Amino acid sequence: MDYFGGMGQEEKSIVFSLTKRIKENDEKAFQDLFNLFWEPMFKIAMGILQDEDIAKDTLQEVWVDFWQRRMKISNSNIKAYLKQAIRYKAFNELRNRPLNDVQAAFIENLENNYQTDDLLILEETQNNISAAMENLPKRSREIFLMSREENLSNTEIANQLHISKRTVETHISIALKSFRMKLSSFLW
Repeated sequence: MDYFGGMGQEEKSIVFSLTKRIKENDEKAFQDLFNLFWEPMFKIAMGILQDEDIAKDTLQEVWVDFWQRRMKISNSNIKAYLKQAIRYKAFNELRNRPLNDVQAAFIENLENNYQTDDLLILEETQNNISAAMENLPKRSREIFLMSREENLSNTEIANQLHISKRTVETHISIALKSFRMKLSSFLW
């Protein structure tokens, strides 16, 4: 029977009866419910924690808490209650514990892959920008570099090159349009 899948009427009746007896302090009923749900709860804890000992400890804490709170639990769907309790406790455990070697290696591998990907993307972007810059008309490239690399204003560029401010704006606009066209397939 998959107790964390769908339950048939007979299984629901058994769980309901066990739960009622547990509220009457019946330790045998508690043991029966424990035996019924231990394996699926363990699988949930292992799936989250990836450590057998920690999963067993966490599962034990959930069952102790369930026994201590048995009189206060009003949820009629004990299966759902226990499933949520183990998930909550396992995620808390994961959040509060340092990573084990397997988890740390997995995260480090992810970080290294992202860093490598980021470096490749940066290099490709720089190459595409350089290629687009080389394809600009000489005067547009000169004005664009004065604007962006030397941080000169349009007026300062116009004064240095003895051209109108409007001409400077036109060349910068030409450069930006060229970049957009050449880099549009690269950028999202």
